[in-house]
Formats: sequence, C-alpha cells, structure tokens
Amino acid sequence: MAAPRLHETIALGITADRYYLRPAESSNCLVIDRLTKAMFLEADHGQLDSLTLRSICGVVGIISLLSGPHLVVITKRKLVGYINGHQIWEVADTAILPYARTTTSLGEHQLADEQTYQTMVAAMLGSPGLYFSYTYHLTHTLQRQQAFAQGDALRPQHELADPRFYWNRFLQKDMSRQPQLAEYMLPVLHGFVSMSSQVINGTAVDLILVSRRSVQRAGTRHFRRGIDEAGSVANFVETEQILRAGHTLCSFVQTRGSMPLFWNQAPNLKYKPRVAVDATADHTKAFRLHVEDQIQRYGNNVAINLVNQHGSEKVLADAFSTLVAAARSNFISYEAFDFHHECRRMRWDRLQLLIDRVSPAQDSHGFCVVEVRRNEHNVHRTQGGVFRTNCMDCLDRTNVVQSMLARRSLEQQLQFLQLMSDTESLQANHPGFDRAFKSIWADNADACSLQYSGSKALKTDFTRTGKRTFPGMLQDGYSSLLRYYKNNLADGHRQDAFDLFLGNYVPHPDEGATLPSRFIDHRPLKWPLLLLFALAMFVILQMFPSASSSWHWFQSLVWVATAAVAIVSIFREGARFVDSPRLCHPLGRLAPH
Repeated sequence: MAAPRLHETIALGITADRYYLRPAESSNCLVIDRLTKAMFLEADHGQLDSLTLRSICGVVGIISLLSGPHLVVITKRKLVGYINGHQIWEVADTAILPYARTTTSLGEHQLADEQTYQTMVAAMLGSPGLYFSYTYHLTHTLQRQQAFAQGDALRPQHELADPRFYWNRFLQKDMSRQPQLAEYMLPVLHGFVSMSSQVINGTAVDLILVSRRSVQRAGTRHFRRGIDEAGSVANFVETEQILRAGHTLCSFVQTRGSMPLFWNQAPNLKYKPRVAVDATADHTKAFRLHVEDQIQRYGNNVAINLVNQHGSEKVLADAFSTLVAAARSNFISYEAFDFHHECRRMRWDRLQLLIDRVSPAQDSHGFCVVEVRRNEHNVHRTQGGVFRTNCMDCLDRTNVVQSMLARRSLEQQLQFLQLMSDTESLQANHPGFDRAFKSIWADNADACSLQYSGSKALKTDFTRTGKRTFPGMLQDGYSSLLRYYKNNLADGHRQDAFDLFLGNYVPHPDEGATLPSRFIDHRPLKWPLLLLFALAMFVILQMFPSASSSWHWFQSLVWVATAAVAIVSIFREGARFVDSPRLCHPLGRLAPH
C-alpha cells in the first residue's frame, strides 16, 4: 500500500450548480456543489462530456469572502527543476472561482468590499515565490525527511507538511476533514527555490537553494516585527542549501528571524521610524518559548546579531543579549557583530572576522549527508545545530553573512565528497561554480526582500561579485526609495492580504450591511488637499505669470509657503497618513478587531 498520490493534471468542468474536477489518472471525480457547498467523490459516468473543460494543475483550497466560498485553483505552473529526481514547480497562474452564481444579494458597499477582498487574494496568489511538488516534501529539510516514521510513507503529503511553511493550510481546512480528498490537497510553499547544474573536476553536481518563509507572524516589514506571545517571530525563514552529486545529497540549514522580543517600528512617514520596545510585555516568557522551539527543531543555536551596537538599534541589541544571558542555556550562544561599523569605508573584507569567530561552531554543527539508492536512504551525517542570523529586517546584512557561511559549508561538502581538495577554493579554482553560487544567493536575497519589504535586497552587488560597486550603491538607493514608498503608502493593504489568506481574519458576511465596512479610509484629507491645491496654484502662476514681476514673485512665495506648511503638517502627523492594516491589529499583537 502506497501513500495517496497527488493529482497532477485535472480537468475542470463548470455548471450552474457544480464544479467537477476529474483527474487524468482516476475514474472518480471531485464534485463541489455550489449551492449546498458539499464536496464528495463521484464515479465518472461521462458527466463532463458535454462541458467545456479547462486543465488545472492543482487545488490551492477554498476561501470564504462576502459573497460566499471561492474555489482557488492553479491554472499554470513552471518547472523550477529537480531535487533528487522529484519535480519542483512554481505557481505561474491561478483562478478564483466563486460558488455564488451572482452577487445581486450584496449591497453597493459590500460589492466594493468584495472586490477589495478578491484583489487581496489575487495579490497573494500572484506574488512570486509560491512553490509545490507532487512527490517531494518541499516544506521539510532533507534531514527532517529522514526522521519520518516508517508508517509516514503511507500518509498523504498534507498531513506530513510542516505547518510553519504550509501556506495554504487554512484554505484547505474544509477539505482536510474528508480523508478521501487527500489526493487533491497540494501543500504550497512561500519563499524561494532555485537550482544550478555545474561540473567540478569532471563530476556533475546540482546546487539547490530552498528558502521556506513561515506563516507564523507573517507580513510586511514595518507591520510585523519582533515576537508574539506564542514565541513566533516575524520574517522567520529557514534556508536549506543542498548539494547533489550522484546518489549523495548534502544539506546545510540556516535560519533567520526578527529579534525575539516585543518591539516595533511603526511607520510614520519618516525614513527610519522610532524603535520602541514594549516595557509592559513578558519578554522572558516569549523568548523562552521561541528558543525552546528552535532548539527542539534544530539543536544548538548560534544567534548572530548584526544590528548596530550604537544609536537607535543599540536598545534592541542590548535587550537581545540580556535575554540570551538570562536563559543560561548550553544550547544557545550569542555573537554580536556591528556590521555597519565593522565594514565602514567599504571594508567588507572584515566580514571574515565574524566567519573566523563562528567557524568552530560551524565545524561542530556539521551538515547532513544522505545517500539515496532506489528506495533506501542511508544517513551518513546529520547537522547538529544552526546559525540563527538577524539584522533589523533580517534581509540585506543577514543574507550577506548567510551566503558566506553557506560558501564555507559548500566547500567542506565538496571536500567530504572528494570532489575538491582542501587546497582548492571555489573562487580561485572554480570561477564558473563560484559565479553560480553567488547568483543563486543574490537571487535568494532579492526574493526574501521582495516578500517582506516590497523591494529587492540591498548589498547584493557584494553577494554577486564579492565587492561593493558604484552601480550597486545606485541600485541600493533606488530600492531604499521604493521600500520607503511601499512601507508607508502600500503595505497596509499588503498586510491585510497576508492576514486574509492565512486565516488570521475571516470576513463576516454582514460587513458593509449591518456591520461596518473594514475598508473605510479614516485618513485626514485636509493637509494633502491643501498641498495639492498649493502646488497646482504655483504651477498655474508659472504658466500664466502676472504683468507685475514683484506681484508674481509674492504670489509664488505665498503658495510655496503654503505647500511647505502642508508638508510639515503631514510629516508632523505622519502616522495618521500611513496606509495601515484594517483587518487585524496593525502591529500584530492583538486578536482581529
């Protein structure tokens, strides 16, 4: 007896009352009654023969909005590559199919809100970085897969999926209540997957990178910081680098995550909002929950903190260091490295100081080695600990350091497999492989940054080339401006999309009718309208100047001054003009309100 095999190609037929999903390799089809909302399997007796069919690649799940449930399916997929012979796919396109045949039951305000909710779901589904596999447990590291119990081979994939990285778990909750639907339940991962085939000293190898973004405390840069009461941190990402050579796979795992204390940096139109630590919260309890969970999952933890040891970031560095010391655990150590101070004046070579300091721990942690022949998996080595790296955002500085640790592990693995001598290095002796390594890690940096901050990563010129460049600094300037815009004026909507998709907020069918709409914009318009009016008047004056130059300059000065007053007032009340989330608490501390 084998585990239920996920359906790879499904024909979708639609009638006024039902959705029919007929797999290519099955004699049964899944029937979804659009009126009663029932789901059941039915023998294929030609029910779809008279229908116009479309091909779909999988079922993401079902989400309920104001008009009722919607079926979400994958309509296009893109092959990323293979992990040990298993195909890995990226979601290329999706469809959101309503159960309701019309929306005539919704009022005017409800129709507008329904459209907003659908836009949010579509934005989540259209964001890059959604991956799946019909045969590979993509939510698990290679080492965790080896720890599956013998009976797990008979269990469906969604039951074995790591809930931290199972992004459509909420959408499949109704389907999960019916075991017979297991063959339709396709777990989807959010993060980054990339592969590169190389040849080193005559041997073909595959370099694979998988970053798994957690659903816990998920969201955007300034609206999800720090930790919650359950010990989950914002922007937690597990990154696994896999090297495959023949029948042998080597795996090296690292993690990143926001500093595990209660802190926030609420956007207020300033470039660097004020850092605030919650003085009333129980930091110790939440930190203990987080650390115990990480140790249980990964073994020894080395916390590498890259934030500034001075200025506004110092309060967080001191608090983190104090919590680690108070924990008195033999399984976690703390390594502070002031990235910006140490690497000032372009001295990026000084990063080697950090790598040298943590190299004994890396040698002790090791890496996982698995030999796979037919259905037999022989574990030769396991990884006994991880580096948990963070900066403020766990993006730019973090990715630079993680890539350096990954390079060191990769060279150790190549030496272990006797594919490279201990006198060789990738950079000096294998420049093609080295370029592929740099590229895959720089792409990972961009993907993680886009998903959290809305822009590509900073400092990727160093990751790609090994040095800082002037074009790279110009790109960083553009990315920083884009982050500023999105973090202040677009991320509220994006945070709401995360919360809706993950089930942190469930729309009530009476919203916009007997219950107030969630999308009423309460931001004041006085100062923005005054600014626009003043700018318009100034432009008109320049286009049609008065006969008297002194009067012209006086009027121009009045409108410039008016615009300046409006700008100063907007920034003084900055938090009121930010696009804030409207479904859950803006900073993620409280239950939906």
